[in-house]
Amino acid sequence: MGDKVTAAPVCVDLDGTLIAGDMLWESFVALFQRSPLAALQVSFSLAKGRAHFKKRVAEYVPIDPAALPYRTDLLEELKELNQQGVPLVLATATHETYAWAIADHLKIFQQVIASDGRRNLSGHQKAASLVERFGERGFDYIGNGWSDVPVWRAAAGVTVVAGPARLVRQLTSERSATRVLARRRSTLEAFLTALRPHQWAKNTLVFVPLVAGLSIPWLNMLASGILTFVAFSLCASATYILDDISDIQTDRLDSRKHSGPFASGELSIPAGVAAAGLLLTASLLLAALGVSWLLAAILGVYVVVSTAHTLRGKQTPAANVLILTGLHVLRIMAGAVAMDWL
Repeated sequence: MGDKVTAAPVCVDLDGTLIAGDMLWESFVALFQRSPLAALQVSFSLAKGRAHFKKRVAEYVPIDPAALPYRTDLLEELKELNQQGVPLVLATATHETYAWAIADHLKIFQQVIASDGRRNLSGHQKAASLVERFGERGFDYIGNGWSDVPVWRAAAGVTVVAGPARLVRQLTSERSATRVLARRRSTLEAFLTALRPHQWAKNTLVFVPLVAGLSIPWLNMLASGILTFVAFSLCASATYILDDISDIQTDRLDSRKHSGPFASGELSIPAGVAAAGLLLTASLLLAALGVSWLLAAILGVYVVVSTAHTLRGKQTPAANVLILTGLHVLRIMAGAVAMDWL
């Protein structure tokens, strides 16, 4: 791209590129929050393929294109190119219902190429579609992730938006003219932020029974207390991740939270759900095998209560206080289990 204007169309990806998010999974989360049963029914459509699943989600969940988290620097650049007469194409794996709504809102794209109920326009399929329309090396492409590699290899101009460092290095080695916009921090660093380790201080409540029981051989119980602390911290981090995923939309409107790993698009929702599942599994196994099954049960109750807090409890201040108090009580109960008090 640059200052020189050419007749080659500029094809722009949507998820993670033009917007800092993923239309499919954010819409599915919104559907789950509104109606878990409907979300479960829609999930069964995955049996017919990802394209059909996207269509079903789009049928259930309308979007407001004006409220999406656009990458403003890229959007301003695209508006300038549009004014210069450069053809712009929105080329996305997002379902066409969403893609056209966004294109109609922005009014800068001359064409829209998107997934429908039969074809999932991602990776090699997107590359083939663009080559069929514009020819090999007949277009520039702006994308953000590994699924875009086949498209970049068929494109004349390569621009990476907030791509992983390893992807940027690979593309730069293949195409020296690769442009990079909005570099991001490492995935590991983003995940560490999502774990909220500063919140683990709350879990020191598990040591309250240990301190209170000075008359017993409490040094013998220290190992159990430490295992309980670690198990509770892993469990809490799993719920923090799920909470952040649930609050993506509201966090983007918060001046303090909008740069969080999920609100900013640094971490994907599927990656977050997978990480939460692994953390929760590790927590329960550590509790059950390292301390007792009763501790694992308490952690299970913690997850249920915390999930209720995420989905419903935040709606009323009284419920919010009650649930948070209950979570602290569960921490103390966990410590009592570690000390064999329960």
